[in-house]
Amino acid sequence: MLIKMKDKLICKGGMAVFFLIRMVLSVLFLFSAITKIVALDAFKQTLTELGFSRRGYRSLLITIVLGLEVVAAISILTDQWLLYGQIGIFVLSTGFIWATYKAISQRKRIICNCYGNLTEEQFGMNTIIKNVVIILLTVSLFFENSPSSIIQASLIDILYAACVSAGLIILYSLIIQAQRKSV
Repeated sequence: MLIKMKDKLICKGGMAVFFLIRMVLSVLFLFSAITKIVALDAFKQTLTELGFSRRGYRSLLITIVLGLEVVAAISILTDQWLLYGQIGIFVLSTGFIWATYKAISQRKRIICNCYGNLTEEQFGMNTIIKNVVIILLTVSLFFENSPSSIIQASLIDILYAACVSAGLIILYSLIIQAQRKSV
C-alpha cells in the first residue's frame, strides 16, 4: 500500500518508493557486474557470438559494460549523481535490447550472461521485457519530487531495500530456471 506524505510516496512500512526503486536498480546492476566478472570467460563468449570477436575491441567493450554497470549502480544512490546513473542504466539497457535484437535477427541461440552463469538465459523476449521494465523504473525516477538518497535513509530501510532487491533477483533466477527445465 502506498501513502503520500510530504511530497513522497511511502510504502506501508515507511520507506520511500523511489528509494526502493533506486536500491533495486543499484543492487541489480552491481550484482550483474559481479556475476559477469566471476564468469568472465562466458561473458567473452557471448560477445564473440554477437560478433565482437576482435580481442582488443571485445576487451574494451567488456571494460565499458562492467565499468558502466558499477558506476551506474553507485551513482543511482546519490542525489548529486542520480542523473548520471540514470543515463548509464538507460545506455546499458538500450545496448542489451540491441544485443537481443541482433541475436534474434541472426537466429542464433546465444546465452545472454545477464547475470553471469547464475541463469543460462538466452537472448529473447524475456531479455527485452526485463530491460524495458528497467528503463521504465529508471524513467520513473525523473518524477521523484524530493530526493531519497541512501545518505538520508535509515539503516533498517537500507537493509530492507537490499533484501527486497536480492529477493527479486533470486526470484527472477528461479523463474528462469523453472522455464528452462519445463522446455
